[in-house]
Amino acid sequence: MKLIAIDMDGTLFSNNHTISENNCHAILKAQRQGHIVTFCSGRALHDIQEIIKKINLEAPIIAGNGAVVFHNKILQTLTIPVHILKKIMDIFNDFQLYYEIYTNKGIFIDKTRKEYLYAELNRLKDDPVFGPMVEQMVQVQNDQNHLLTVSDFSELNFSMLDPYKMYTVSLDEKKLNHLQQRLSERDDISITNGSHLTVEVGNKQVSKGNALLFLANYFQIPQADTVAIGDNLNDLSMFKAAGTSIAMGNATDFVKSHANFETKTNDDDGVAYALEKFVLS
Repeated sequence: MKLIAIDMDGTLFSNNHTISENNCHAILKAQRQGHIVTFCSGRALHDIQEIIKKINLEAPIIAGNGAVVFHNKILQTLTIPVHILKKIMDIFNDFQLYYEIYTNKGIFIDKTRKEYLYAELNRLKDDPVFGPMVEQMVQVQNDQNHLLTVSDFSELNFSMLDPYKMYTVSLDEKKLNHLQQRLSERDDISITNGSHLTVEVGNKQVSKGNALLFLANYFQIPQADTVAIGDNLNDLSMFKAAGTSIAMGNATDFVKSHANFETKTNDDDGVAYALEKFVLS
């Protein structure tokens, strides 16, 4: 029996944000052969649950880059303490960036920060390089399940919520780099990137790798029998933790250099190919 952690965006999802029949069939085949498949993503728990429900799959979930581990019930949640969250919000606000707060009740955004994002996107929508990225960013943000808009984040009563991730996306890489430098001065948070256009903040102990090890221990599966499939920087911790790591063909050379093997791209059913080649009998 193996525990197989599969990233979603850029891995399980094709570039048009669909999950192919071949990938679904390979996952079902792995489950029928007794392996445990877990979906391991930076996405929110509610979002992942809705996605896999639509394709009739059931599996444990690692959400928020490892902040939440779910299997029939919440097994672990690593939240951002409110006093730390508010300090990070102040830093994000200094940069006038759009950001989201992931909680047990959904993903919260506020109107002012949403205007920051759309102002940026409108400036670049006709740009030949950034235009296609703009369209993709809007689709990804709007398609999230349990996305909740408030007039201002000050309305939120964080004592009634379990915040576990902060997320920003921007086409201004210089601003994101400055943000990341400022955040990296702190030793009480984890920082990762789902792509070069995002910065994601969580509890200090949060990583996909730690969550994979937690789930392996829960199912009593040896570390050597764990497999990780991913494409981006936030997958590197699970590459390091897993017995076998597989980078997508569409991953950067840097990410590929940290994996044991490489599979096909996300548009060429790379997950199915990896499972057939390295897991299935």
